[in-house]
Amino acid sequence: MSIRDHIASLEELSALDAEIRHLDEQLTTDRDALAGTKQEIARLEERVASYSASIAEMGRARSEATQDARQLLTQVEKSREKLARARNEREQNAASREVEELRRLHKDREEEMGKLTMLEAQAQKSKEEAEAELAQKQEQLAALDASTTGKLSEVERTRDEKLVLRKDVAAKLPKGVLSRYDTIRRRKGVAIAATETGTCLACQMAVPPQLFQRILRGDAMELCPHCQRILYYKAPPPKPET
Repeated sequence: MSIRDHIASLEELSALDAEIRHLDEQLTTDRDALAGTKQEIARLEERVASYSASIAEMGRARSEATQDARQLLTQVEKSREKLARARNEREQNAASREVEELRRLHKDREEEMGKLTMLEAQAQKSKEEAEAELAQKQEQLAALDASTTGKLSEVERTRDEKLVLRKDVAAKLPKGVLSRYDTIRRRKGVAIAATETGTCLACQMAVPPQLFQRILRGDAMELCPHCQRILYYKAPPPKPET
């Protein structure tokens, strides 16, 4: 197998690798889109659950505050009765302080109930907004899943076919040539580059004239001295007739 035959196989291999890379990127993009939507749904589900827990906790706290307020009102009435039965100034003062303290505590409980009611309403509104967004994302996921599942299967099938073709082409090359190609490809992405007039079409740098002459003769596998890709001669396209 001549150097020119090797180059022809490497061109075919490079074209297949470019297609496989494109298919891999397509698979990654589509899978990331699905995963991203699922992550958003999980985040929204957590938010809804958090709002539900907060609403339940605030509801319990409000119920306790309401119960406390009722008990304090009962105690206020008993303290008023105690004030009415006071027999001297000392008992009157003590009963009065008790009534005022109970009224203050009752007022605090009412304010607490008001704050809790307001916060509960805000949390309920936020929960409803999150639930609406969640329902929207779930609809998006269903549509995306329906359109992407078949697409992914088709892309995976095409990729598998390309990999089989690549294996067949790679089998035509000597192990040393294939190993060099794969090493450059892992480092550079694209392992081979053409030259038409002595300039590497990958890095756009001119190669030494002696090297260009060797490439034209096809005596050995040559590398671009600048980008280290396998360099081969490609005849320029014919000029259009005038």
